[in-house]
Amino acid sequence: MNKIQEAIVKNQLSELVKQGDFNKAELLCSQLLKALPKDVDVWYTFGQVLQKLNKSEQAVKALLNATQPASNITRDALKLAVHISQEHKLYALGFMAGQALLQNNPVDVETYFTHGMFGSCLNLDYLANHFYQKAIDINPNDKRYRLYNAKALNHLGRTTEALEQYQAAIDLDDRDDEPYFRRLFAQNYSQYLEEETVVQSHKAYGERLEKRFPKVDKFKPRELSSRVKIGYVSKDFATHSVAYFFLAMIQGHDSKMFEVYCYSDGAPADEDAITEKIKAGADHWVPSLGLSDNALCQRIRKDRIDILVDLLGMTGNPRMSVYAQRAAPVQINYLGYPNTCGLSRMDYRITDNWTDPVGLTEKHNTETLIRVPSGFLCYTPELPQTTVVDLPALESHVITFGSFNVFPKITDKMLKLWTEILLSVPDSKLLIKAKLFLEKQNNEIVQQRFEALGISKERLILIAFTPDTKSHLEVYNQVDIHLDTFPYNGTTTTCEALWQGVPTVTLAGDTHRSRVGLSILNQVGLEDFIAYDASQYVEIAVSVSKDLKKLSVLRQGMRARVQNSKLLNAKLFMAEYEAELKKLI
Repeated sequence: MNKIQEAIVKNQLSELVKQGDFNKAELLCSQLLKALPKDVDVWYTFGQVLQKLNKSEQAVKALLNATQPASNITRDALKLAVHISQEHKLYALGFMAGQALLQNNPVDVETYFTHGMFGSCLNLDYLANHFYQKAIDINPNDKRYRLYNAKALNHLGRTTEALEQYQAAIDLDDRDDEPYFRRLFAQNYSQYLEEETVVQSHKAYGERLEKRFPKVDKFKPRELSSRVKIGYVSKDFATHSVAYFFLAMIQGHDSKMFEVYCYSDGAPADEDAITEKIKAGADHWVPSLGLSDNALCQRIRKDRIDILVDLLGMTGNPRMSVYAQRAAPVQINYLGYPNTCGLSRMDYRITDNWTDPVGLTEKHNTETLIRVPSGFLCYTPELPQTTVVDLPALESHVITFGSFNVFPKITDKMLKLWTEILLSVPDSKLLIKAKLFLEKQNNEIVQQRFEALGISKERLILIAFTPDTKSHLEVYNQVDIHLDTFPYNGTTTTCEALWQGVPTVTLAGDTHRSRVGLSILNQVGLEDFIAYDASQYVEIAVSVSKDLKKLSVLRQGMRARVQNSKLLNAKLFMAEYEAELKKLI
């Protein structure tokens, strides 16, 4: 193609774009690029055409090609690539475009912020925090920068700093609810906050929401001859910790007594085999992701739900405004959140006598506590066919302790207790599995924190992601004893460990979230692994590690123990749970 032909074809391309004939423009771009594979202008036009055709991934790739070699359109191409990536959740491509854009001076504040967002979406929170902080240094008065930085700090386990950033976002714009409810969730991880402070923060947020709805419409009397309509609201009707405890419920409801509605805030793209099981157990499946709180409330009222159960709490994008305006005559907080929701219009919270003994935690809740006699959790293992292997220490002659909880739960106090345990058990190792170890900087930081306490990095096994659930569960095969966290206990991780034959040592406190381990271990008859103070926690872990024969026997019998326990007894759980529900109608 000579220069004259090139000019003619490019003019034709320009006319097609002006006319909005993007299909023909796409074809012509492809033909041009075969002859002119290094023409950045054509690549740029091609990216814009593909964007118009909603071929987002191809568009971003074309725009990245438009930056090689660099030219006067490089910056515009990269900005458009970032914009498309952000709009269509193409995080890896957006990250690539953002990295290139950072090399183009001057770098504007939004470039720093957007690159941080891509980092967060790729679980690169150390990097994200770096770029959020750059944005804050340039413009400290943008609440978005504070809010997103707080999320990254929380994921990194820097809870106190995260709480400060959430407060800064609130101070900049107190009309926005998000910094409030994100701060509430982060408070659960803090080892420094008094529980009364946490409770009052939740109550204040509940009052904030309920003030918006001073008048609540009354409900029509329910038809006594009809089934009780029970609704569940969640974003986690898929492979998720919440679903592992919800499956027994959705599959075990008395269909003669209850008519079940599931209001799903999950994205259709995230639906999977577990979603299908939940759909099969529900009488009504209502996609609710696109509904505002007001619209969802009206839909629930239209469905005439008798009992509405929130499985979200302050996680994800909470639906607290739905309950603040009273979507159902009876509203229950359960499963998704280990604390009160703070609403006076949330009537009940499902718990048990272990996590919330009578007289201990009522003051922490705006809800009336309903205690399920045999335990408030009923676990369904995702992969029941996994095998329990022999105790690793029998072959290695080295005890390996483990932690699988999210990293924000691992406080400075826990590191010190784990250090005591490691120093008391010669040559022992500690395996920590957490997604923040995707970044080598976080590995180095954790190693340095332990080294400051007297534990060399050679005694640490730091693991990030595993590709699937099976490989995740197989990591437990490397562990002899699982160590729970405090003040925010594990739930799913404790159940997974038990299923894989690994006993958990837990430290029980005086709040719900610090007593979940106690509840689970009571359900499976492992009361000897429950500590009630820090010294006892260390003592139990050290003592258990000394008798490998006993630990091995326990491991080999653990699967049967769990299978025959209250923790997996769906029939018993549902009988007790539904008996409590019937009292509310």
